[in-house]
Amino acid sequence: IATEPEALAADIARLHALCEEAGRDPAAMDVSVMAAVDETTPSSAISSLFEAGATRVILAIGNVTTARTVREGAG
Repeated sequence: IATEPEALAADIARLHALCEEAGRDPAAMDVSVMAAVDETTPSSAISSLFEAGATRVILAIGNVTTARTVREGAG
């Protein structure tokens, strides 16, 4: 699932469609996303993730970004 709001909304729509095809209630699913933030990140960037359909936003605060974590790996 993407963390750009437009892509996130599209991914959630696809997830909901798959849930419905499988006879599952999409509203019963939580959608968590991680967003790298620092002191320059506007609050609207986080709000837009909720508006796109996220039910939980996990903030990676400081200089350890998601891209760095992926590049360097855990530990």
